Amino acid sequence: MKSLINFAQFFVFATLLSSCTPIILKLIGAKQPEVESFESIKAHAKKWDINQDSVFIMKEDYVLSRFSGTNINQKLLFDKNGYSIDLTKVWKKAECKGNIYALLKGLGKVTYAERDSSTLLKETINKAFHLNTKKEPVIDFTNDYYIVFYWNCFMGPDKNKNEIELLRKYIAENPRIKTQLILINSDMYEGVDWEQKLKQDKAMVSP
Repeated sequence: MKSLINFAQFFVFATLLSSCTPIILKLIGAKQPEVESFESIKAHAKKWDINQDSVFIMKEDYVLSRFSGTNINQKLLFDKNGYSIDLTKVWKKAECKGNIYALLKGLGKVTYAERDSSTLLKETINKAFHLNTKKEPVIDFTNDYYIVFYWNCFMGPDKNKNEIELLRKYIAENPRIKTQLILINSDMYEGVDWEQKLKQDKAMVSP
């Protein structure tokens, strides 16, 4: 199990080093990914000011996809109908965090940015469950926009708490629109055979 977790760690670190600018992992408080208990996830949520009644967890079949590409601490923006706004069509380097914040700053109730029909809000949140009730999140579709942010315990406060605070700040500073922030934890958690999952998951062996 240890070697497989180290393999997951390799993808996490490789992703960071290929992002907007090189990152010295120790400076942002990153640590080796571990299998977390639900209590440790709750503890991190409390430490990073995440409402205990709004702790959503990725379903086990989708967790490992968060370890590859630009999926770690990814932010997704959806319109009022639940269609994803395709940030790759708005900016050439949409993985850089400044892009979504720049969009939020000037966003109005209507945007003509291209939508990504392959990513829908309902399908996205159906891949998660509420930590306490074990039920899927419920969206009433009464907001202008929805932001889904994937957080985890191993990336530390810079990539979690600070990002969440920044998202909340930009949302608060644009009162013209009503935006809901949905936070989904993407850690590996107790009660799952992650060794078998890691062996089966094709994303972990993709170039």
